[in-house]
Amino acid sequence: MSGIFILLVGPSGSGKDTLLKYALSQFPDLVYPPSYTTRKIRTGESQGNPYNFISREEFEQMAGNDEFLEWAEYAGNLYGTAKKGIYDPIKNGDVVIKQVEVQGARQLLGVMPKENLYTIFISAGPWKELEERIRGRGSITEEAIQKRKARFEDEMTFMEKADAVVENRNGKLEEAKQQLKEVISEVKETRV
Repeated sequence: MSGIFILLVGPSGSGKDTLLKYALSQFPDLVYPPSYTTRKIRTGESQGNPYNFISREEFEQMAGNDEFLEWAEYAGNLYGTAKKGIYDPIKNGDVVIKQVEVQGARQLLGVMPKENLYTIFISAGPWKELEERIRGRGSITEEAIQKRKARFEDEMTFMEKADAVVENRNGKLEEAKQQLKEVISEVKETRV
């Protein structure tokens, strides 16, 4: 394989989706294969954008057929990255980019050749800042907040395994976008 797989990894609420959209707008040659999910489609989404929406039964069948590079359950829904969507473009020498939860990234580190993988950790700063973002998204129970906090603490341990870190602190989105653009430019120049 001659291409590279760039992973945007970070805690829930760190801005992975926003930064991914920015990266795709700045680098139109990046390949973005949609993940598969069992969650319900939301307003503004469509089949294949940003996910392939399938039933739990279909997802479980794909998982049973070993069609996923990684998959995880989050908030009662299944999410997975299909092998075909990653391996085919990499074999063609393309740069593939995806946002994944830390749980999925840990799986990918075990199955992707290191020479074809580059991880960018998106840090939203300390828990206090991320908690403000999560609460700002809408109503959430205190129990859910505490679960997110425990998950956040675990997810932050992945930062040391990343090839690069982009800081996306509250009010600093433009700086985070610039950092991400610089990192992706460097990866494209040196690794492909």
